[in-house]
Amino acid sequence: MSDDDEAGCDSSDDEIADPQETNEAPEPWVFSLPDCPVCGEPVTNVTVTGPHSGTAEPCGCSVLPGTLDRSPRT
Repeated sequence: MSDDDEAGCDSSDDEIADPQETNEAPEPWVFSLPDCPVCGEPVTNVTVTGPHSGTAEPCGCSVLPGTLDRSPRT
């Protein structure tokens, strides 16, 4: 068995495969936010401005903290 055949062999020349192309599940640590519940636009960040207030970005809609909890990307 050569070094390249061993399980766990890591090479810096490996490319990251797109799960869409390989039909593989995404890595479990890859998360995304759901769309804004107010306007339906994609949300990239939520800024919490108080215990009961927050702002979805980039749309700027007011949302309750915790409304847009991160979920695994499907």
